[in-house]
Amino acid sequence: MGLFEDIQEIPLPDSLQGNPAPESDLYGDLLEGADADVALAGFSRRAREVLDALNQDDFLPGLTWDSEGMSGIDAMIEEMWSTGWNPRKNNLSLFLEHFGLMLAAAMLDVGTTKPVFRSPTNFMHFSLWHEERRWEWFPFHKMAKHLTSPHGESAQQMLDTFVAETRVGD
Repeated sequence: MGLFEDIQEIPLPDSLQGNPAPESDLYGDLLEGADADVALAGFSRRAREVLDALNQDDFLPGLTWDSEGMSGIDAMIEEMWSTGWNPRKNNLSLFLEHFGLMLAAAMLDVGTTKPVFRSPTNFMHFSLWHEERRWEWFPFHKMAKHLTSPHGESAQQMLDTFVAETRVGD
């Protein structure tokens, strides 16, 4: 089974609300302590590498970790769909990693949530946890849906909603 089929088979919520802690039953044990620190360092390093590569190659010049940057990613994905993007045949994993890292880094940069890792290197089920609101957000899940269906909420909309919802009461 390939990545596209996995995305179709596994539940991929954009967010979960009301749980007392981040979800640990669906996607594996949560990394804590030094393991979480190592995962965060690897995540941050990889996100910076991807951002630099996307800007350097003029693929998405001027890309930033904010609403404007997500708008650029959304425009690129819309262009991909309009020019024959096929997630079954094209390099879904590359775009999911790159664009997922950009959305996740933008959300993490807001600073109102705690990063939650389930693996030090596979970020598909990485999430951000808002303790006070008991709300968990999954940016790679959102990007997986964005890259496998031409319809639905954009990365910019998710980031804007995330910012509005996580800053309430802060």
